[in-house]
Amino acid sequence: MRTLILLPLIVFALAACGSREGSTTTHLHAAGDTAHMHSMMEPLEATGDPLPTVTVTVTPDPVSGFNVHADVEHLVWAPESAGLDHVAGEGHAHVYVDGEKVARIYGEWYHLTGLAAGSHEVTVSLNANTHAPYAVDGAPIADSVTIEAG
Repeated sequence: MRTLILLPLIVFALAACGSREGSTTTHLHAAGDTAHMHSMMEPLEATGDPLPTVTVTVTPDPVSGFNVHADVEHLVWAPESAGLDHVAGEGHAHVYVDGEKVARIYGEWYHLTGLAAGSHEVTVSLNANTHAPYAVDGAPIADSVTIEAG
C-alpha cells in the first residue's frame, strides 16, 4: 500500500528534476501561498522576415471587466499544436496581469475580469507551441499597457 502512495510522488519528482534541451524549470510555491505552479522557459529566437509582433490595447467592457486585444502579425495561431513540437512562426499568446500569468489565448481577444481596484499592468507575450516565449535578440516579443480598475 505504501508503495502505491509513494510511486506517483517519485514519478513526479523524477519528472520535475529531469533535463532536456529547451526544458522548462517548474517549481511550486511554499505551503500557504497560492499553491500555483508556473514555468520559466528559455526564450526562443523568432525567425522569419518579417518577425512576429504584438500590440496590446485594453478597453473597459460595457458590462464588466476589460477587453484585451492582442493585434498579432506574422504569427499563425495554432491551438491544436499547443504543447507540441516547435514549428517556426506558429504559436499562441500568454496574458499576464502584474507579472502573473492569467491566461493562454489562441486568438486576438480575451475578456479580463476580477481585477482589484487600482493600477494594473497587462502584458501579452507571443509563445511557441512549446510555450517558450518568442524573442528577438533575447528580449521577449511582448507588449504591455497599464490600466485602472475601478
